[in-house]
Amino acid sequence: MAEVDKILAYAEKKGANEAEVVREESDYAYARFELGEPRQVFQARITEYALRVVVDRRVGFSYFTQSWKEAVEEALSLARKREENEKWKSFPPERPAPSLNLYRTSVADTSIDQVIQDMKGVCDAIDDQRIVASNIDCQLGYSQIEIANTSGISKKSADSLAALRVMCRAADGDSGMGYTYGYSLGYDFDFYDMGKRAEQQAVRQLGKVKPESGEKKVLLAPRVFANLLVCAAVPSFLGHNVEEGRSSLKIGQRVAAEHLTIRENPLVEGPQGRQFDDEGIPSQSVDLMADACVKSFIFDTYYGETTAGGVRYSRYRGRNLRDPPKPCATSLDVKGETAPLEELITEVQDGIFVMEETNSHASKSQSGLFSIGVTSGFIIKNGELTTPVRGCMISGLAFEDLLPRVSLISTERELHRSFVYPTYTDTGYILVDSLRITA
Repeated sequence: MAEVDKILAYAEKKGANEAEVVREESDYAYARFELGEPRQVFQARITEYALRVVVDRRVGFSYFTQSWKEAVEEALSLARKREENEKWKSFPPERPAPSLNLYRTSVADTSIDQVIQDMKGVCDAIDDQRIVASNIDCQLGYSQIEIANTSGISKKSADSLAALRVMCRAADGDSGMGYTYGYSLGYDFDFYDMGKRAEQQAVRQLGKVKPESGEKKVLLAPRVFANLLVCAAVPSFLGHNVEEGRSSLKIGQRVAAEHLTIRENPLVEGPQGRQFDDEGIPSQSVDLMADACVKSFIFDTYYGETTAGGVRYSRYRGRNLRDPPKPCATSLDVKGETAPLEELITEVQDGIFVMEETNSHASKSQSGLFSIGVTSGFIIKNGELTTPVRGCMISGLAFEDLLPRVSLISTERELHRSFVYPTYTDTGYILVDSLRITA
């Protein structure tokens, strides 16, 4: 960490009382296919830095990829122009971090030519004549991260990620959409199987009909529930929203079904795992909801007693060193009373199975209000899947209609990543006793 240490020393020499620097060196490859042909392929390597300095309780920040002496002086200049921040506590001291292996050599060892060849295997799987469009996206990335501050933190980690998304659209006068998603620390996807599953889901959506409006049982696919949880509920648990009055929740408030537990748990060797947050605080498991009640909030060092939740993010991407960290969930784990998916379906006499949705990102984070459009799903009658569904909305409030009415979670589970926050959710299919359906 010689270069990181030089940056800290230079910041102190130039007048910083405290300083923190993050260095990330990343390699990534990306390929996109449309209708069986490659449309975009690129590789990149970038080294980025983020610096925070404190001068008399005034905080300055800079982002840079080179010329770090100029960046230090820029951050110091910004700090000196600001008013004293009475909330500033100090950078955290060093604490031992858990040992997690989050790096797989297969990601770094796989060439872009191999990725393109494997993506052709997805195209080979999509051979139904009713498929009129397909998009396949594959991304590989690995990085080395260093975090250090003048309070003694000195952390390093290496991680890798492979992500694959397949979309198919079928048509015969109507249209049906099918998706499959994969996330892994290593390059280990079954490309053919993912293509075939997306194809089959799209074809099954042909012949859609509108459902009847009303209060009905709703079965949510893991990705749908994950999107609603992250966009409609989790913002109320984030420390900056709590401290600034944008959350209506209180510790001990009843917000969910008795059996439902939602935990922030990054202590796993998977894509959702992390050894420490972006302030160098060792990761820890935090119960957000349990026994029907709010148990904890997620904080960084600035907004409260830290829960290792200081994460750098922007609205539609993952880590973004252009901004200081703020509280964020990264690794949600949903548990509760379980049964096989087939049994969840048999529990529904008149309802909807939602496989894909749109508009969850527009949920009202302060109230938990959501209204999603069902883009893929089925009507359920007498415990059986019947016709595909179209033209309906499902709406409600996260803490009054959705979470308190969760009755069962499937034993089958999936991992999904939010497209709004850098948050993964490990969950099953979710059966909700009653939600408002509007045709």
